[in-house]
Amino acid sequence: MSELIEPFRDLLRKDVLWSWSIDCDSAFNKLKNILTEMTTLSNYNAKDNFTIQCDASEKALGCCLLQNNRPVYYASRCMSDTEQMYAQVEKEMLSIVFACKKFHKLIYGQSIVEIFTDHQPLISVMKKEINKIPNNRLKRMRLKLMIYNTDVKYCPGKYMYIADLLSRNFIQRVEMTEENLSDVVHTINEVEVKFKNNKIEQFREETNKDNNLSKILKYLDIGWPNKITEYGDIKHYFKIKNELIKENEIIYYENRIIVSKELRKYVIEKLHETHIGITKTLKKRKQIFYWPGMSSDIKNFVEKCEICKKFSVSKTKEPLLQHKIHELPFQKIGIDIAEVERSNYLVVMDYYSRWLEVLSIENKTSEAII
Repeated sequence: MSELIEPFRDLLRKDVLWSWSIDCDSAFNKLKNILTEMTTLSNYNAKDNFTIQCDASEKALGCCLLQNNRPVYYASRCMSDTEQMYAQVEKEMLSIVFACKKFHKLIYGQSIVEIFTDHQPLISVMKKEINKIPNNRLKRMRLKLMIYNTDVKYCPGKYMYIADLLSRNFIQRVEMTEENLSDVVHTINEVEVKFKNNKIEQFREETNKDNNLSKILKYLDIGWPNKITEYGDIKHYFKIKNELIKENEIIYYENRIIVSKELRKYVIEKLHETHIGITKTLKKRKQIFYWPGMSSDIKNFVEKCEICKKFSVSKTKEPLLQHKIHELPFQKIGIDIAEVERSNYLVVMDYYSRWLEVLSIENKTSEAII
């Protein structure tokens, strides 16, 4: 645009003779075409379908409401200092909340609100049940979106140029957002992990000290690389990167805390402190903690537990009983009693022919059966 209006600037310079040249005429016509093309806003039509594009940069949010691929409404705002410290997935979710609030009068009550984001990890968050989102900030924002029938989809950033531009070319003014949930009523049930404050702080410290987890914290802030050349835990976490969320310097996978190597023994001891078996210990950990190879670590720990060895009851498997092969029908039969709708039946099966008989009986006494 600035290049197009260059001939007009020449006309406004001091001590320059005003002359409408061919260049001015050409620039004028091009400007008229631009102002009448798709880059300008079109009128909203309640009968047409619409889409919303949302994006979040380092310091701002941007969104656009479109109908038939033409913009109807632009919106952007600068984030507060606190919001700028959010993880990227939280910023992207905030951009969706901001868009829905801005376009509320146009989208409220619609059968479907199609929203596009270029942040793929957000898709898995939107698909989760609210009580399975460990991040409380994301959970609160999801609650705010419940009044809309949202369908959030992924779109590569190169096709999200409108929202991307708005989030980077913003007005330097912070718009305050209302954080209360007075307009939403919902019940949340979640697994609660009870630790003392000093132990929670230890989880944070060890997460930052751990070589692998400290890298993941960094990736969750600035974004994951396209490829990982490292092996071990980092490669494993890369495969589930879309499911990882950071909150208060602790990393969560789904609704479980990812434990650093330093605290894994403590966690296993905590899970097994009542000396329950391997199966119950594994079931208990699935609700709370996660790390690669956790099942194997727990199994090895429980098998080596001296107290469990001392007091556990041996579960020796009984060998299968072999039956003699009979030569004639009804040399040997098997019987059982079945009850259906308060009526008693005797089920008889011949071992030789596999013939089945079902006989009605008045009661379950031995006399009636014989």
